[in-house]
Amino acid sequence: MTMPSTTPTDRAVRITNRIAAQLIRASAPARRRLRGRWRRIRADLIDKLKLAALGGVLLGFATVAVLSAGYLFLGFSVEALGQWLPRWLAMLVCALVLLLTSVVSGGLGLLALSRLRKASR
Repeated sequence: MTMPSTTPTDRAVRITNRIAAQLIRASAPARRRLRGRWRRIRADLIDKLKLAALGGVLLGFATVAVLSAGYLFLGFSVEALGQWLPRWLAMLVCALVLLLTSVVSGGLGLLALSRLRKASR
């Protein structure tokens, strides 16, 4: 009965596999720590994305509010104020009210985005 001959390459492969298995076992605690860090980083990233989405939604709402409701509200307000004020002054008052509303909504959106920047520092 003859023994299968082992070539130096087979022996090197076995040694390499044994060393790789030992390295994998030795690195298990580090991999667990990295996995925990990754979970914390991922949770933090999700929180930041939620805050960014909130800021974007608020800025989008400011834009939609100014564009859609502005036209109808401006016409109604000018006609209503035109009963007591000159027409040009009624238009100015209505435009300033709409501008103030959009500035407040935009400011709230920018505030939410600035909180996101502060949290990332």
